[in-house]
Amino acid sequence: MIRLYHIDAATDPNGGSRNAAKISIALRELGLEFETVTLDRMTELRPLDAPFRRINPNGVTPAIDDDGFVLWESSAVLRYLADNYAKKGNVLAMGDSQQTAQIQQWLSWEAATVFGGVLGVFFAMLADPVNQQTLDAAIEEYTRMLALLDAQLEGREFVAGPYSIADIALGCVIGVGLNMNISLLPYRNITGWLIRLSERPAWQQELAFMNDMKAGREAGLVV
Repeated sequence: MIRLYHIDAATDPNGGSRNAAKISIALRELGLEFETVTLDRMTELRPLDAPFRRINPNGVTPAIDDDGFVLWESSAVLRYLADNYAKKGNVLAMGDSQQTAQIQQWLSWEAATVFGGVLGVFFAMLADPVNQQTLDAAIEEYTRMLALLDAQLEGREFVAGPYSIADIALGCVIGVGLNMNISLLPYRNITGWLIRLSERPAWQQELAFMNDMKAGREAGLVV
């Protein structure tokens, strides 16, 4: 059985690990049995001598242990699960070489660009005192990414054609922005896409994502 190392959204002050949420969603989509090992961000990840550092030396989640094969970095884990457990023609299957390349393109964009954009806004908001010029620049850069994704979703149900690990990676991270008072209402394609994701049972079981959506709705930032 696969073991997933996660941060519990119910007890974590930051709402859990969205990167680990990607993996729990993928595992459920694939119908795989797995064990979740919940960790405390401050006491079980941050200390340099924490036992978890022997699993992931970076001290972050997710990490998986698949019968002794240990892997970390959410994009790598998503690709591993799709390559090894998604049957051809079924959910999360990668498809032909061109479709696979497109999925990898958006998966890489999320990891290299969008996640950094979200963190840029997050850390600018945490500054004490807040530098409004820095915050405005971070929000402008992040909304540029939202506009790009919204354009990609024009006329599409999902990011790279069929539902894929690219949707899982991007959906979990875009949801975080709803906790930073960034409205998604101008991006009708993104809002429709997030609603479609939130209607899938695998997403509904992931508390970190569903809490983000709830916060966005309550603040009037998403439909």
